[in-house]
Amino acid sequence: MNDWDYKDFVWTYPKIELKDGARLSALYTEAHARLDFWQPAQQHIHLELQKWLDQGWQPIGEVGPSGIKLNVYTLEEKRPPDIGCLDVLAWVVSFGIWFVIALLNGELSTKTYYWNHCIPLEFRVNMRHEKQAN
Repeated sequence: MNDWDYKDFVWTYPKIELKDGARLSALYTEAHARLDFWQPAQQHIHLELQKWLDQGWQPIGEVGPSGIKLNVYTLEEKRPPDIGCLDVLAWVVSFGIWFVIALLNGELSTKTYYWNHCIPLEFRVNMRHEKQAN
């Protein structure tokens, strides 16, 4: 029966500004983001991982996008009201009634939107190495 040493292989992503993170949605999930973050880093991760493999370590889990740890956060975006020429014309033609309706409906206030974003922090996979007999 073999005895094993266990250790995590960790590759840290270069720092990415929060504003540059991937925006998540129903169509662009964390799994999609992991795949997009995996592709440019894959070669760098494999180069570092190869050093461990050369020393006899074996990955236990998948060496792929699922090993990427994400930092998921929410960004707030404020947008001014969208007022066009037709809005102003409607206000004039309706003697201000349409303006009052738009004001009461909140169409003239600043809108706040919240978006979930993520950035990669690290790639991690559990490794094992057969213990040396003493």
